[in-house]
Amino acid sequence: MTLAITLQAAAATAATWTTDPAHAADTKYRALFDSIDEGFCVIEVLFDAQERPVDYRFIEVNPSFERQTGLSDAVGRRMRELAPAHEEHWFRIYGEVALGGQSVRFENRAEALHRWYDVYAFRVGDPAQIKLMGYSHIPQRHASAINAFYSQLFNPYLNFHRPCYFAVDRVDAKGKVRKTYPHDQIMTPWERLQTLSDYPNHLKPGITVQTLEHQAGSMSDNDAALRVQKARKRLFQSINRRSKLAA
Repeated sequence: MTLAITLQAAAATAATWTTDPAHAADTKYRALFDSIDEGFCVIEVLFDAQERPVDYRFIEVNPSFERQTGLSDAVGRRMRELAPAHEEHWFRIYGEVALGGQSVRFENRAEALHRWYDVYAFRVGDPAQIKLMGYSHIPQRHASAINAFYSQLFNPYLNFHRPCYFAVDRVDAKGKVRKTYPHDQIMTPWERLQTLSDYPNHLKPGITVQTLEHQAGSMSDNDAALRVQKARKRLFQSINRRSKLAA
């Protein structure tokens, strides 16, 4: 399985053309790969016997990657080797994209790297491999605005309005338990929670079923998605303005 991240900006570069189409394509790719502003990498996600993501290995990185992450000589090395304290959510997110095949965009902090990142990950290529590309650094001074966006808008959207795959364990012919992602298990986290007979007992103190039902029904999925998109656009316009003023 292969994962990739689209890039927000790229500098125009000249490529050396040859009569060999394969070499020309590779030359153009390398010129773009080396010149884009955002960090860009290819990784192989590593799983344990239960198909849980436990680490990932860097296959390829561009020059901006080291500047954005501070990781030197990363190619061929594992993330846990470079940053042993790297949070579990990074491995979990990349593993879910790899296994489920669903692209994902998110902003999150890497405490071990002391930075926030804006990442877009998607799977491409040979299912025998898993790769990932790209990082865009978000300075710490924007953390409060990003946290507010997540807690007030993005997290409610994910919980109540964005369907996703939920894994189902299947035993194969060799007796090995494998995770599958059937289409009948596509639902929102709120819908998934409601499949549990005792789900009210799992709610945090102060949160009621009525409150969640009201929040889920307050707008359509499309309206919720549009609201998040507009809010995200405003957020990053504000970040860009503040970054220019601070430069």
